[in-house]
Amino acid sequence: TIHKIVHSAPKLRNLVLAKCGNITDEGVYHITRLGRHLHYLHLGHCSRITDHSITHLARHCNRLRYLDLACCTQLTDSSVFELSHLPKLRRIGLVKCALITDQAIYALIENRVVAHTLERVHLSYCVNLTIAAVLDLVNFCYRLTHLSLTGVPAFLRPDVQRHCRQPPKEFTPHQRQVFCVFSGKGVKELRNYLNNLIIGQSRRDQIVQSSITAGADIDELVVSEAEGAGGDISEGGEGENDNVRDGNNIGQRVHNISPDGDDGDVGNPHDLLFGI
Repeated sequence: TIHKIVHSAPKLRNLVLAKCGNITDEGVYHITRLGRHLHYLHLGHCSRITDHSITHLARHCNRLRYLDLACCTQLTDSSVFELSHLPKLRRIGLVKCALITDQAIYALIENRVVAHTLERVHLSYCVNLTIAAVLDLVNFCYRLTHLSLTGVPAFLRPDVQRHCRQPPKEFTPHQRQVFCVFSGKGVKELRNYLNNLIIGQSRRDQIVQSSITAGADIDELVVSEAEGAGGDISEGGEGENDNVRDGNNIGQRVHNISPDGDDGDVGNPHDLLFGI
């Protein structure tokens, strides 16, 4: 069927095949024959397609602006690596593509062309994503106006969710609990909040590290001074013995003058100072 569609409309710009669960990689290969003419493609819930066909798609349909791959559960970071080279990409849907990780997000960012064109990114239920990667995404994709992170564990926290838009009234309590979608100024608020959060954490880490380093320096100083003090005691002891011997000799020399003539000054005791 896809072969017939492409054959009949070789310059087709928009193609929606969402929930066509029987589509496989072979069907996607037929779609790639549309080449640069294809701008809009919706393959949501086509769970049988894999990285192989999406790689082929990215390399042959390089004018894609809108691509929805929601619930294409076999896709991995490899697909996003290839899609990150699409120079016109404005919207990408990866909802419930649970195998993708932060590396996929970094790939989108590293390609500066895509980072400057992306406007809408849908990442709901991509459960492996972290705050660090999403922060880079919102920092570098300055055109971003919509970001969905519903069901992503790292963002299911009140301090983050307070910046997202209100969930639809018809949502169930559970749907409301995991809802996390940022639109318009909400994206900017999220960006500012996460930057402040990371900066604050970095400062706290620096303080802790400084305390640890200072503690280690103090311990080293105590050991060093203790060793130095031990050396003074030993040297002082030898000095006292020398003074005693000298005193005995003097006593012998002046024996006839002073019968009790021992040298009473055998050396002052050393003052020891231990650091804290």
